[in-house]
Amino acid sequence: MLHIKAKQRWYSYIAHLTCCWTVAASKRRDNNLRRIIVWTLAHSCYSIVERNNNRSLTSKDVASHILSQILVDVTFKAKQIQVYIKDKLHVDITYSKAWTAQRKAIESIYITWDDNFELPKFLGTLQLANPGTIVQWLHHSHVSSECAVFKYVFWVFRPSIRAFHYCQLVISVDGTHLNGPYRGKFLIAVSKNANNHIFPVAYAIVDEETYESWMWFFKQFREHIVNKNMGSLCAIYDRHKGIIKEMETLEEWKEPNAYHRFCLRHIVRNLGQNFKSATLKRICWVNGSTTCCIRYLHSIKQMKAINQKAWDYLNSIDKIKCIVVHDKSNRRQANLTTNISESLNNVLWFARLLPIKACI
Repeated sequence: MLHIKAKQRWYSYIAHLTCCWTVAASKRRDNNLRRIIVWTLAHSCYSIVERNNNRSLTSKDVASHILSQILVDVTFKAKQIQVYIKDKLHVDITYSKAWTAQRKAIESIYITWDDNFELPKFLGTLQLANPGTIVQWLHHSHVSSECAVFKYVFWVFRPSIRAFHYCQLVISVDGTHLNGPYRGKFLIAVSKNANNHIFPVAYAIVDEETYESWMWFFKQFREHIVNKNMGSLCAIYDRHKGIIKEMETLEEWKEPNAYHRFCLRHIVRNLGQNFKSATLKRICWVNGSTTCCIRYLHSIKQMKAINQKAWDYLNSIDKIKCIVVHDKSNRRQANLTTNISESLNNVLWFARLLPIKACI
């Protein structure tokens, strides 16, 4: 007899198979006790019930077993490594050991994260192998000249500079995270060529996305890439405060030297976060993307009828920068979002898991 309140059935899973162990009980009429009426002794998940740790299996050993997996997929996650080692060696490992093994496997295939400190030597070799490639550094001001610590690095390949002069006068800029022990941000500028294909232009690695880092990036872009005979550029971005402040500060990026527009998709997403309505998001997109004045005015009436505060929020944003109807000069050239730069970031997602020298 056992003090259990109802019939119970436990299932465990190992290697995607259901454990056959079963226990069932029924209530006796004469008292409050339960009587076991079904008992299956076969148990195929004992290793899950009782952990099978092995301290002799180090993270270095785990790394050697997952090398083939990392070669195929560098995003092989720590939890996946735990399952893989359990299935292959029948040994449980902790999450931290799996994570450390993943890092060691990546380092054995590529380079160690500590080798990132040889980045100047690597970029120097990159310049020798690609004549005309421009690399610019900014070091921390508080360090000595004998031991310079880089804060920002910017580079652009010579073929990209030459080809950009024949691209659309529109750049999409975006920043994203670098993964790994040493954090940082990866900044890119992307344009479109004459065939309307995505064309990567310039890159930078900085510590954080701030006003200073974006200002330095745009200064390098203007100095080393932009041709004075090209005409006025249009920069599209996601309303990052650092970029907005930079555009208002640098003379060479003010109108009419350059124009800047906001990514419509980010505006729609921010509106949806504030007002939680799929209908308002749809109307907001129509409001910003349509080239028909009648449709634009109709979308305003719709939004006001649904939520006046939502319209007040949208109306507070500079219309020329976010609404196509008000962009009489068509500076966007039909580019409503920063999708081209975010698409490149998505392509580089695997590389951003690697040490900096490996992802370059």
